[in-house]
Amino acid sequence: MEDISFSPEGIYPISSPINESPSPSPSPIDQTHSPIQVDLAPSPSPVNVDHTPSPHEDEVNNVEAQGGICRLKSKIWQHFKKIKVNGLDKAECKYCKKLLGGKSKNGTKHLWQHNEICVQYKIFMRGMKGQTFLTPKVVQGKQELGAGTYDAERAREELAKAIIMHEYPLSIVDHLGFRRYSASLQPVFQVPTRNTIKKEIMKIYENERATTLKLLDSLDGRVAITSDMWTSTSQKRGYMAITAHYVDGCWNLQSQILSLMVSSIQHFKQLLRIY
Repeated sequence: MEDISFSPEGIYPISSPINESPSPSPSPIDQTHSPIQVDLAPSPSPVNVDHTPSPHEDEVNNVEAQGGICRLKSKIWQHFKKIKVNGLDKAECKYCKKLLGGKSKNGTKHLWQHNEICVQYKIFMRGMKGQTFLTPKVVQGKQELGAGTYDAERAREELAKAIIMHEYPLSIVDHLGFRRYSASLQPVFQVPTRNTIKKEIMKIYENERATTLKLLDSLDGRVAITSDMWTSTSQKRGYMAITAHYVDGCWNLQSQILSLMVSSIQHFKQLLRIY
């Protein structure tokens, strides 16, 4: 039985049977081409290997051309800013303002490492609730630094209470000056939108209402109810307030507003003239 070889031009025998003189095998092109032997055995299935890139691999964001030389810019520079400090190139973290080496020969590995451990960056990206920072405090007449915490939820609640207390318009959260001022105090704090702060105010109202009803229900004495007119200083609107007065367990006079309604009349004496 003859061995068979395959070539792009045809099929040719490799060896002849015993006691037979070999006959030349003509080649359609020339004799310099060696026949291609094909292994008919099934090849093993390919193995797919997933390559997970290292977080320190420089991901190319764009290409900058400077002086005819193309420079690859890593994505890590989205989180750092190149500045000059005493004539030296420095990389300033946009979140914690820490200065690192900014020369090209330094590479970007140290920038990636800092980005992984930067607390301010983690808070910014993940919206973490608690942030530890240093705050000044007075200890035995001396000012020292102590650990403080930042609570975004509490900051939003205090903003809503300030709007209620001082009758600020809800649009204050859209004012550019207010946003810049808030960012200078705490860059991580995201100023809420008008609809968000409105929901926060209504949540405070519902909590205060439930607390007041529970308090009045627990009183042993009597409750006196009065009505009066109240004028908003900012909007020049009149309101009628229904107020409950009572004496608490410590014999202190307390008052709670039960209801508030808008009135076209701004002063109580005008209302008395009508009725």
